[in-house]
Amino acid sequence: MGLIIGLAVGTVVLLGLVVLALVGNGGVKEESRTVEAPRKRVDVRDLVAKGMRKCEEGYELIQSCKGEAERELDAQEKLALKAKLEKGSRLIQSGMSDLDQASQQSGQTEGDVRNEWGQARKWANNFAQNLGK
Repeated sequence: MGLIIGLAVGTVVLLGLVVLALVGNGGVKEESRTVEAPRKRVDVRDLVAKGMRKCEEGYELIQSCKGEAERELDAQEKLALKAKLEKGSRLIQSGMSDLDQASQQSGQTEGDVRNEWGQARKWANNFAQNLGK
C-alpha cells in the first residue's frame, strides 16, 4: 500500500512540475518567438546635401525676384521673371523630393527649414500665375 501511495504522490509531483514548466515558459514555443533584426543605419548624407543645395538655390532665386516683382514690368521682363520663378519653384520641389526620400530611408526629417522653402515656393507659384494673366 505504501508503494501505491508513493507512486501516486510521485505522479502528482511530476505533473505539477510539468505544469509549472509550461506556465513559467508562458506556454510559448521557442520557434514562435520573433526577434527583430537591428535596423541598419542608412547613409543619406549625400542625398540630404543634394536636396538642401537645390532648395537653397531655388529659395535664393525666388528671393532675388521679389525686388523685380515690386516694379512695373514690360512683357519681356514678365516672361523672364516668370521663368526664374518657375525654375526656383522646380528646384525647391526637386530638393524637397530628395529630402523626403532621404527621410523615408533614414527616418529623420529636416522640418524646420522646409516650411520657409515651402512658403517661398507657394509665393513664387502664385506670383508666376498672376504674371501670366
